[in-house]
Amino acid sequence: MASETELWRGTDYGWWLAADTSGAVGASLIAFAVPLMMLATTGSSAAATTTESICVVVQAVALPAA
Repeated sequence: MASETELWRGTDYGWWLAADTSGAVGASLIAFAVPLMMLATTGSSAAATTTESICVVVQAVALPAA
């Protein structure tokens, strides 16, 4: 049990967990909301798919820099 509590005592783990979780939640929201908004705006599933593809490419290009 001592090894489990030691992880939470360090402040670095809490900051890392918060940053990693918020990044994952943000990426998931963008991947869901942006194409949905495009679909609602244009009524075109092709435009929503293209928008999602562009978002994925931008994330893939920006990921190594992060």
